[in-house]
Amino acid sequence: MIRKKVVLVLGAGASKPYGYPLGDELRNDLIGISSEVRNVLVEIGHHSDLVEHFRTEFQASNLSSIDAFLARRQNLAQLGRATIAASILQRETSVAAHLAGDWYQYLYNEMMRGVSTDIDEFMGNQLSVITFNYDTSFERFMVNSLRATFDVSLEKAIEVFSKFPVIHVHGKIPYLKCSTAVRPSLFDAKSTQQFQDQIITLHQGQEDSEEFSQARYFLTNAECVVFLGFSYHEDNMARLRVADWIEKSGLSVLGTAYGLEGGELDRAIHSLDTPKMTGVFQNALQNHACYQMLRRHVRIFD
Repeated sequence: MIRKKVVLVLGAGASKPYGYPLGDELRNDLIGISSEVRNVLVEIGHHSDLVEHFRTEFQASNLSSIDAFLARRQNLAQLGRATIAASILQRETSVAAHLAGDWYQYLYNEMMRGVSTDIDEFMGNQLSVITFNYDTSFERFMVNSLRATFDVSLEKAIEVFSKFPVIHVHGKIPYLKCSTAVRPSLFDAKSTQQFQDQIITLHQGQEDSEEFSQARYFLTNAECVVFLGFSYHEDNMARLRVADWIEKSGLSVLGTAYGLEGGELDRAIHSLDTPKMTGVFQNALQNHACYQMLRRHVRIFD
């Protein structure tokens, strides 16, 4: 059971083990728009010529991030959000069956330590999640696991898991409630149109939004903060107002830095530094994937 106030901050790498794209992979999805995604976009009112224009212009920009592109091409922002929504919905049709194992399972089993046959005991865990991802795979995994573990109704499993805040600071694509499980939303024109405006790209993010305010509240009250699959983008770190809570006495901070090289790692570490804390985080960010990071630092949950 997690007895400390632990806050997980999730980036794209946290959803990667479950079939969701990193930034460069999402770029490839958007540039190589599938015929199914193209048809959905046309069905909800985006002209096929504009879809092709968006695709070729993003490719020609050579920007690695769709957020960076849309920040400079506001005329394509609505189509861009719709394309992101459709692409993620399409991905979910193929990844739903693989939502198992890796760090979700490891974390769930840590949360189950010391919990008897009473599902209400699970609520003794102290966990909050701040995610910059659009997908709700984490919530689906937890709800479905709770239902099957305790043989309770889906409604009860949702009720119990709702005790744990999961804050999507950039919006989310909700899941569907079925009879005995929660599942990804359907990939179709209706869902794409419904969710396109729930996608908040980086340049649209507002530091004073309700979601970022909630995120900072939990960070301020945390005993341990763990960044998983995070890229430490300067805008996101600024909106989390790191300097307001990072110097709190007794706070532990860890983070994955999987794949970051030399100066990239230095830049990520610098995003946590304040004049008072310079050098403290030199070893806080480590070149591990999410699963390995939790295994190496499992004592943070004790």
